[in-house]
Amino acid sequence: MSLKRFYSRTDAWLRGLPRGPYAVFIGISAGLGWLAVSLLLGAEFPYAGAFTIAIVLFTLELVTGSWQNSAE
Repeated sequence: MSLKRFYSRTDAWLRGLPRGPYAVFIGISAGLGWLAVSLLLGAEFPYAGAFTIAIVLFTLELVTGSWQNSAE
């Protein structure tokens, strides 16, 4: 399976999720990404920043649903 096909299938599956689980996935992945980069760069308060970005993106996605194609 090629990487592009894997990405497309994963993206389609994620966008097919209901708004709540999709928002949780977005929040967790953003928080983990922020934490990884913060730890690599030696930033101050990496856990607070990761938690904050996770909560903000979770809330925005839950309220707006801007990244999903399906109408609910």
